[in-house]
Amino acid sequence: MIRVCVICEGQTELAFVKEVLEPHLRDFGLVIIPSLLKTRPGKQGGGDVTTMRIAQHVKHDYAHFNYVTTLVDFYRFHGKQGHSRASLEAAIIADAQQHAGGSLPCFKPYVQLHEFEGLLFSDVTKFEWVLLDDWSEHYHNKLLSIRNGFDTPEMINDSPETAPSKRLEKIFGRAYDKDGHGVIIAAEIGLQTIREQCPNFNEWLRWLESLGGQGAQS
Repeated sequence: MIRVCVICEGQTELAFVKEVLEPHLRDFGLVIIPSLLKTRPGKQGGGDVTTMRIAQHVKHDYAHFNYVTTLVDFYRFHGKQGHSRASLEAAIIADAQQHAGGSLPCFKPYVQLHEFEGLLFSDVTKFEWVLLDDWSEHYHNKLLSIRNGFDTPEMINDSPETAPSKRLEKIFGRAYDKDGHGVIIAAEIGLQTIREQCPNFNEWLRWLESLGGQGAQS
């Protein structure tokens, strides 16, 4: 079995890898192990993502796995100014190689554009899990209006006022629990729909699938 470490930005991403990605990739002969990004010496937690923190984490885990990758958000990535998603991933590789003192051919960072919550807009009907009996067309139409304003869910932008998570806070208030609802909604949507709507995520998933030697699905 091929062991793959996915360094996760926070608890939401970790739960998504554990409960949604891992069961899917198990069929490709992969053992997927999520690992929460260390945010300061001896501590783990969400946010405060930098290229150097990832580099330190990669150096620690690289020897224990066949491959190492990341699932971190572009939104609020410290030091992202002037970077595209692709150039930020290149910067992560450069810092990781410098920190490790050599090339890291089995490390491929992935930065989610713009935020994990953007993936959840792949099927806005699944947000009914936030409100259950209080769900209504009012909420559905608000979410659909946001989704239809962008070519893909990944393009929902990263302003502090209009990032996907901020939009959800405005619609649902405290009813939306990022860690609790995020993985439930993603699981209900399903990987097939998410990959069809989110090209960057699909590219990363195809790469992961290819590690198992059984080829990509789409």
